[in-house]
Amino acid sequence: MSADRSNCAAYLDDDWVLAELQSNDEARNNKALQCLFTLHANFCIRLMIDNAGGYLTGEEAQHNATSAFNEALLVVRDNAKNGSFVPDGKPDAVRRYLYTIGLRQYRKERVKQDKKQVKSLPETYEVPERSDLKNKIEMHDLFARTMQAIKNIGEKCQQVLWLRFINSYSIEEIAAEMKLENQQVRRRLFGCRQELTGLIPPLN
Repeated sequence: MSADRSNCAAYLDDDWVLAELQSNDEARNNKALQCLFTLHANFCIRLMIDNAGGYLTGEEAQHNATSAFNEALLVVRDNAKNGSFVPDGKPDAVRRYLYTIGLRQYRKERVKQDKKQVKSLPETYEVPERSDLKNKIEMHDLFARTMQAIKNIGEKCQQVLWLRFINSYSIEEIAAEMKLENQQVRRRLFGCRQELTGLIPPLN
């Protein structure tokens, strides 16, 4: 469901996303879903796998979590249309809602798979350290602040940062996409990262 690697900047704005999902224009709906996948899938899927527990690992966990996230996109679209989803006004309301729905769907599938794969529970469980949970929360908060900061950065920086850090493009792929030399890409990435760092609010 991912979009082409074009600019999805407007879809970082929750009000814009909601308007596009509520539209009766199917093309606008689909573009919104594609950009939401491009912007948020990797982060949400990784967090879903980390937090769901269970016995799924590797490619199977990735496959099931991706399917769950795609289901979550459709739920968010439907709930936006029927008015049951209203952003709470806090940053990244759509992404947080996607993660919540996706995690719920993933856990349902995980339970089915666990019943098939596990005959008995382990005798002991490893309890996560509080510091691990704190790190995950801080990572989540930092991601939200970073996405907010990207909205306020120049268009050229938005493009190169998304291609590198959201779409995981190599330097060579970015150069081909943006019609630049490899060294120009490196210089732009360095400058844009410096500018972005100055725009990210500090963690409380």
